[in-house]
Amino acid sequence: MNIAPGSQVRVNVRLNMRLAPAVESERVCTVQDGVLVTALAAAHGGWFRARVRGWEHEDHPGLVFSEASASASVQARRGGGLGWQPVEYMGFLSMGNPAWLTVEDGPQ
Repeated sequence: MNIAPGSQVRVNVRLNMRLAPAVESERVCTVQDGVLVTALAAAHGGWFRARVRGWEHEDHPGLVFSEASASASVQARRGGGLGWQPVEYMGFLSMGNPAWLTVEDGPQ
């Protein structure tokens, strides 16, 4: 899979975004399946730097949903709702399994 800077990549499973490109690195947030992220740099060593913008509920800080997510983000789709807020995080995502990610816009 070729992930180039600026590519839109859909996360197909729940993935932890890390501060550095290593499993042992501190978790920045957890990206829910179905969320689109933007690649900020080309993939290297099985990891790529990404930005995620989405919605987070005050009861689950660090768990990022998209507007297209399943029932957990229904209130987010309706303009926020009680306890929902827009968020943005940057960090590294693993490309450990090709099924985890789908390049939606950019080089395949």
